[in-house]
Amino acid sequence: MRWTCLNTKYISSSSVLKPTYVTNTNNHFEFQRFQHYGRYQFRAVGDLPNESLPDTLHAKSVKNGSLDNLDVRNYVTSLYVKSNKLDYAHKLFGESPDRDVRSWTVLISGFARIGYCRKVLELFKQMQIERVCPNQFTLSSVLKSCSSLSDFRMGKGIHGWILSNGIDLDVVLENSILDVYVKWGALITQKSFLKL
Repeated sequence: MRWTCLNTKYISSSSVLKPTYVTNTNNHFEFQRFQHYGRYQFRAVGDLPNESLPDTLHAKSVKNGSLDNLDVRNYVTSLYVKSNKLDYAHKLFGESPDRDVRSWTVLISGFARIGYCRKVLELFKQMQIERVCPNQFTLSSVLKSCSSLSDFRMGKGIHGWILSNGIDLDVVLENSILDVYVKWGALITQKSFLKL
C-alpha cells in the first residue's frame, strides 16, 4: 500500500478532522476528503502513480461534492494537464462557474507545453475578456507561444502591458520577452527592455 497525499491548500468548509488520502493498492484508488477544523487540505502528488489518477479523483470529487470548490477543481484540472489529457482539462475548465488566475494558468501552460500556440493565444484573449489578471507564469507561456508563432506584434504588446502594469520580471519572464525579440530579429537594449 502506498499513500500519496495531495497539494497543501486550505479551503473553507465545516466539519471535523478527517484525513485525505489517495490509497494505491494494486492500482485501486480511494479518495477521502480531509476536513480540518472546517478546511480541506491537499498535499502535493508529485509523480503520478498512473494515468488513471486524474479520472479517479475527478469521479470521487464529483461524488463527494468537493469539485464545486475552485481549488479542488483547479487541482483536478492540473492533474489532467500533467497526464496530457488536455481535452478533459479543457472540458472541466469550461464547466467551471468561476475561474481564477490559477485556473487559466494551468490550462494555458498545458497547451503551451505541447505546442498548441494558437490555442494559448485564444485562451489568453478570453482571459482578458473575463478580466482575469495574468501572473508571470501565464505571461511566460503566452510569450513563448508568441515566439513560436513569430507573432512579434502580440509579443511586443504583452511586453508593453507588463511594463505598464508593473509586473515583476523574473528570469523566466525576461527570457520569454527576449525570445520574442530575438525570434523577430530585433535588437533590444537594456534601456528599451525596461521601457518601451
